[in-house]
Amino acid sequence: MRPAGQQRRGQRAVTFLNPSDTREILRGLFDEEGFRFRDTFPKNVALIFSKLIPVSEEKGNKAKHLGVVQRELEHALRGDILRHLEKKVRTLVGELGEVGYKSCEIPAETVFRLVVGLGGVHPEETSMIFHHVYGIPYIPGSAVKGVTRQWAVRRMGEEVWQKNRDVEWDDILEYLVSSLERGVLEEREGWEIGEETQKEFKKAVAVFGTQEHEGGVIFLDAYPVRNLRCKLDIMNPHYAKYYEDENNPEIPGDWLSPVPIPFLTVDSGTEFLFFLLSRDSELFDAMDLLDTACSWLKEALEKEGLGAKGSLGYGRFRILSSRKP
Repeated sequence: MRPAGQQRRGQRAVTFLNPSDTREILRGLFDEEGFRFRDTFPKNVALIFSKLIPVSEEKGNKAKHLGVVQRELEHALRGDILRHLEKKVRTLVGELGEVGYKSCEIPAETVFRLVVGLGGVHPEETSMIFHHVYGIPYIPGSAVKGVTRQWAVRRMGEEVWQKNRDVEWDDILEYLVSSLERGVLEEREGWEIGEETQKEFKKAVAVFGTQEHEGGVIFLDAYPVRNLRCKLDIMNPHYAKYYEDENNPEIPGDWLSPVPIPFLTVDSGTEFLFFLLSRDSELFDAMDLLDTACSWLKEALEKEGLGAKGSLGYGRFRILSSRKP
């Protein structure tokens, strides 16, 4: 009897490295090609992406595996999962509103491809974040908070640089990041820190918190709610051997062949729903914090982008007008 996913004699064998009991189930689900499920019932795409890893000598093995992920995501989305998730998140936000939390809603649509978690640990080198329960791509709240915080630092950095043109940009960013972690904007000899920057810094501390105090704004996970599609993309490093061996690197040159590396992305035109929450404290009004944080997030999504490969235009969003489901 052939291992799960293995092809007939005369064809190149494809084996999925799974436990024996799992392989027994897979024998009845995969066709002889080894890269296509026979049945189209909904499956957890996160498990297919992270656990169902094929091994084969055949070229293009990874791209075929990612094709399985794409097809199974399409099958899963034929149900009502996105509408269900949107309803669930809105219910959560509504219930928190009943106990004093204010909320800010930002619908946004990808204008180019998006990939979050590309550098994560994965057997096939390139990764992407899938929800472990729902099996769909999503954006963790920590990533939403991170890009908002990064944009706030850049905004303050521009203000500091305008008054201190002789200071290196990287030194300004490092100074602001370390100050934000401590919650104190320390004086620097010869540096001029404007009053507006000081006010914005205090607001940033209140929004994001410090190592010792929690922030006043909660950044929820952002889920796709419309037109979710995954698309296969490719990176094409030409000098892989030069970077692989630090002790004896091969000289990079035009005679080296590129090594195509396929990876998954969320396609353009996918709509995500972002929610931020806050409530009044002794120092700040909840709506004041939300207005500030939401403004920063909108600017970050449109101008900076979220996720990997932002310098190439990945992860950019277009802010949509608020709407009800």
